[in-house]
Amino acid sequence: MLYVSSVELENFRCFESVTIEANDSEGEAPWTLLTGDNASGKTTLLKAIALGLCDRSSAAGLLRESDSGYIRDGQETSRIKIQLTERDKGSARGDLWIETRLSRSNSHFEVLDQITRPEDFPWEEIFVCGYGAGRGTSGTGDIAGYSAISAVYNLFNYSEGLQNPELTIRRLQQEGSSRQQDVLDTLRGFLQLSQLRLAENGSSNAGISVTDPRGVEVALRDLADGYKSTFLWVTDFLGWALAAKSESQTPPEGIVIIDEIEQHLHPKWQRRIVKDLREAWPKVQFFAATHSPLVARSFQSFSGDGLHRHYHLSSSDEHQPVEANEVRNLARSRTDQVLASEAFDFVVDYDPDAQEILAELSLLVGDELLTEAQRERALELFEIVTTIESMRAGQSAPERYAALWADLVKRTALNDLEAELEGLGSDQN
Repeated sequence: MLYVSSVELENFRCFESVTIEANDSEGEAPWTLLTGDNASGKTTLLKAIALGLCDRSSAAGLLRESDSGYIRDGQETSRIKIQLTERDKGSARGDLWIETRLSRSNSHFEVLDQITRPEDFPWEEIFVCGYGAGRGTSGTGDIAGYSAISAVYNLFNYSEGLQNPELTIRRLQQEGSSRQQDVLDTLRGFLQLSQLRLAENGSSNAGISVTDPRGVEVALRDLADGYKSTFLWVTDFLGWALAAKSESQTPPEGIVIIDEIEQHLHPKWQRRIVKDLREAWPKVQFFAATHSPLVARSFQSFSGDGLHRHYHLSSSDEHQPVEANEVRNLARSRTDQVLASEAFDFVVDYDPDAQEILAELSLLVGDELLTEAQRERALELFEIVTTIESMRAGQSAPERYAALWADLVKRTALNDLEAELEGLGSDQN
């Protein structure tokens, strides 16, 4: 099975020249996470990876899903180069890469060409799936066999529905009842559901029913969007893996590209989605984009094994090309610290109204000649400040109690020192 080791883009939409390194190792598959503001190029980069992993005819088909094209404004050509590596180090065949080139024709349409090394490239050893931000919460598709263009199409066209999860799970019966049960157990554990059942053929009951965390049994279609959306793309991935026969490998291997991985998920689940996916499929390489500081923080919780890269996409000006800068390790940081890091453009996690109150109060307190009205306003603002939770020391109640206890200890020590100094003074007299 082949995995991506690096991605090079030249004059591809908002990118002038960017290289993304994706570490590889002997063990688990590497992860690459993208953060950045809206319109910073995260989706564009994910699409570029998907295009670059498709053969010439499939990539040309994906080009038709763009009205504006992919060549950077003012340029005539564009290039995507995907460097790949083999997971089985014992059968390395040297340099492996796919270079996809775009150029403008006389009619201003974009023309695609492709060269590979080796020339007889082993396309059958690439298994890739892609999921866009508009992947939705329902799946009705049915597939006959795996093709890269079909498996990544949702990245380019959100109306391309995902597979019917019930059909996917029922097809696993052909692999044996134990194989089907393995997948059901994986899904149940991943989604933290106490039960996940598939109705017998011919039953009038719902096809897939689950027992949610509250202990209530519901049909899959009635499940909350967060569970349903995640269940859908995960079973879609398993369906493509089954069609490609890579699901016969346990666990499956391949590449997954997913935009806004935190979509529909409560913050509690955002904190563990990366860990859950990594534990479920350690041999799947993920390229993911997120707007969630919780995902960004948890993503690097498995740092130290050299299996992660986190890039922040940004430009100094809207007319300048986007750059990709690697982000330092954010593991064990608080959420406000993650927001205040380069991964989220140094956003300070304060309520803007609270900041205005503090600014006005500081000006009033610094004025020694206050009018009666100003004095009343200062007291009013001070009363507001004492009631604002975000202005208290610490992020949580335990932190605030600890800060209060530390303050009391410090004051006691200072009082003791003051008393001791006073005692020394009286002794000298």
